[in-house]
Order: sequence, then C-alpha cells, then structure tokens
Amino acid sequence: MVASLIVYGDALMDVTALIQSLPDKGGDIISDSIELVPGGSAANCAVIAARLGINVKFVGLLSKDQLGTIVLEDLQQNGVDTSFTKMVDGKTATVIDLIDRSGEHTMVSFRGAAAYEPYGKIDPALFQEGDILHVSGYAFQSQYSEETAIELIRQAKKAGAKISLDPSYNFAKTAIHNHKDILSQLEYFFPNESEMQLIAQSTSDKDALKYLKESGIKTVILKTGAAGCYLADSSIDRFIEAYQIREVIDSTGAGDAFAGGFLAGRIKGLTPYQAVKLGHACAAIIVTRIGGHSAPLDFDILSRFADNFQDEELSNIIKIMWS
Repeated sequence: MVASLIVYGDALMDVTALIQSLPDKGGDIISDSIELVPGGSAANCAVIAARLGINVKFVGLLSKDQLGTIVLEDLQQNGVDTSFTKMVDGKTATVIDLIDRSGEHTMVSFRGAAAYEPYGKIDPALFQEGDILHVSGYAFQSQYSEETAIELIRQAKKAGAKISLDPSYNFAKTAIHNHKDILSQLEYFFPNESEMQLIAQSTSDKDALKYLKESGIKTVILKTGAAGCYLADSSIDRFIEAYQIREVIDSTGAGDAFAGGFLAGRIKGLTPYQAVKLGHACAAIIVTRIGGHSAPLDFDILSRFADNFQDEELSNIIKIMWS
C-alpha cells in the first residue's frame, strides 16, 4: 500500500496587507495590496506535499461559514483528501498578516472554532504502517486541539506510522515540562533556532542540537531562515544552504513549504539530504507570491527552477519525485 502524509493542525484564512512599514500607535497607513488567501501552517504543508504527487490527508476542524467553505475547497482543489476534515459551527480562523517591503510579516491571529470545539473520535482506518503524521505546533495552543494531537500521535505510533512535528513558540516554551514524551517519539522535527534553544534551555546551537538528539528525536532539521538548515540524524550532521531568491514577496509559509517538500520526498524514497534540497526549492518558489501556498508548483516549474540555478542534483531529485 502506498504511504500517505497525514497532516493535523490549522487551516485558515489569511488577510494579507503589503505595507512599507508598520504604523505608529494610533497611526494610519495605506497598503499597496490587501488580499484574502487560504493558509495555515498545516494546510500549507499539506498542499505542497499534495502538489508533489503524494497522498495527503488533512485532519482538522473548519467552520461552516463562507470563509471556511473557501478554505475547504482550496484544500480539495489542490488534491488534499479532506475526508477526515470536520465542519463545525463558529467562525473561521483568521490571521491578519502585515508584510513589509523586506517580505517579513507581523501577524495577528484568531484561532477560530478549531480552538473551542473537540475534534471527536478518530477513525481507526486513518493510519497505515509506513505513513507519516505531521503535526503543526499551533495545535498545542488550545486544550481540545492539543488532546487531539496527542491522541493522533498515539494512534499513529500504534499503527507503525512515523511522527513529524513543526513546533511553534508556545510548544517550544512548554516542551521540556509538558511534552518530553512527544519529543522522544519524533522521527522528524523542524524547529527554528529560537524554538530549539527554548526547548533545550540553551543559547548554544551545538548544545541544543545535542539535547534534541539525546531526547530521542531521530532526525532534526534546524531551520535558519533564508540561509538554509542543519540536518542532523544518525548518519549525517551538516548545513545545507537554501536557494537565494532576489525578489522575496512574502515569506509566509516558507517553513511550511519546506516541511511539505521534505516529507513528500521522504515518502517518495529520497534520502534526508535529497529531501532537504527539495524542501529548499519548494520554499524558494513559495516566497515569490503572496500567500502561504499561492505560488504554482509542479514538475515543470521545479525543473525550470533547477535549470535556472544550474543544479543538476536537484534536477535528478525532481525526476525521482515524478518517476
């Protein structure tokens, strides 16, 4: 049976505004563009992996309102299986995203109905041996979604699936006290530097990486922004540079696209190093459009990207993904 990527977490509506700079308190500025685009850390990851030809199932709650319907249809149109997505009463989760001229963003988040409604019983047919469950760290910001995340991890492990987690600041802040058992079960972990240091309670990247590996995590992928990432597992420990893009429009979703590309690559049989290269390419393409997964992504686009960077290694990776 073909392995699937099961993604749990947030799917929401982003309200993005392009600005020159943040206004002063009580001030008023004009935006160059304001758009509504479907997003969410988990949804972004799911969409990218689905576009790469992987079977992807999205687990989560969406509201029955108009925005929730748009978010659901966006997942479906991008090839994501929403059979395990439940529609509930309430308002759709929304993020106001202020993007300055450097592409950096400042966010105001409303978690929506998913933060206040329980997901309910999990279908035992969700997981098969060899699947990967990827959990967004934002799921640990409310009681109901945290309980669901923990139960999904338990059932995934029981079925022989691998566990992946992209932490948030709040998860990292409480991990050493509340979630050490989860860390020990992880196959893949995608922290940034500040999250890693919070979890390890160390300002030394070397010591923090050592702590994560000793906690039982099989593969640590330390994201360092536009520079690239450190890949550390039992056989490799190295920095892998990202692709440098001149025109960064919106960095929203870059880390999610990276995770989606990496996990899709692993399901397809790429080595961790090859999967990182694919993740970097996905992230570089996503930041050229407004929205966490608005930029188109397919075999032809990735192949042209590899040609533009004269990266034969990436070209071969892309061919493996579509073989």
